[in-house]
Amino acid sequence: IFEKTVGKYNRWNNTCLEDLQHTYQLLGKSGQALVYSKELLNNYLQMFGKHSVEYLYQLAVVAWQYSEAEQIEQACQKAEETLGLLNGMTVKLDETTLYNIYDVLYVCFHELRQYEKSLDILKKMEPIVRGEKIHASVLAYMASAYCSLYDFRNARIYCDQAYKENVLSRGLFFYYYLWNIYFQLNEKDTALKVLYEAKNKFREYDQDIRNQVNVLSALGETFYSEGDYVSALKYYEDALSLAIKYNDKFDIKQNFIIGSISKVYRDMGYFEKSLTYAERCIDGYRMTNGIRSGSYSLALALKADILQKMEDKDSSMSVRMLSLEILRKIYGFSD
Repeated sequence: IFEKTVGKYNRWNNTCLEDLQHTYQLLGKSGQALVYSKELLNNYLQMFGKHSVEYLYQLAVVAWQYSEAEQIEQACQKAEETLGLLNGMTVKLDETTLYNIYDVLYVCFHELRQYEKSLDILKKMEPIVRGEKIHASVLAYMASAYCSLYDFRNARIYCDQAYKENVLSRGLFFYYYLWNIYFQLNEKDTALKVLYEAKNKFREYDQDIRNQVNVLSALGETFYSEGDYVSALKYYEDALSLAIKYNDKFDIKQNFIIGSISKVYRDMGYFEKSLTYAERCIDGYRMTNGIRSGSYSLALALKADILQKMEDKDSSMSVRMLSLEILRKIYGFSD
């Protein structure tokens, strides 16, 4: 309607595009979010130019959404382009804008597994928010980056510091993020403590369904890692029920949980049930990420493993070869 009445390049149309990209991202539909993000990027280019704040921030968003959609080459290209433009800016950006751009770039580089670059970005973010409530989140991000670089000493220092800061203002995502770090540090008792604290806040954050699902799924993963399959299954199924109730049928997080349930049944020896969930996981990733994604490949590998345990070796090999072929095409493996 806006395009027909007032034209394409205006703030009303841009607002619609922003809302569409945000909504599809919340629904876990990265591919569709990316369509609207790229259109918004082009609008900003036409309206404000390549060296504008609007274009710069949206370029970072597009880079991140390419990484979410597992389009690695395009994500790297856009992220590097954003950094280049940011470093070449002649106008000084206000701290809020600068932080927002750094925040998106950090997530992008982290998902691209370029952890040293993500840590460099965080070191620029940290002084901007020192003394603010959000400072604890940046410390948690730094702990995660150090974890990924296998620097567990610094990871522990920053994680503990983040946990102590802003006790009253922690949202569910903050707890979930800290759980992930303590889990990587193999401090399972502390990881569970963080999750139980988060679970006790569900009523306070009753609208934050996505992170309630994350917390329940994390409880499942923690118990699974300890070999407590009954507890793991309970929390995974609770997470899946909540995710399905409040979201679309095909969602990236749902796919992960379905795959996790498949693994639990596999390890319990219920191979038929495990295979059923693996097939659901494959179908889900086909819809959300496409057949040329790492997630789809890993779901196929899970199916191959289950078929192997069911002694269907020919089918297992066929599925496994398909999984490997997808990885070769994505990452350029030669063998």
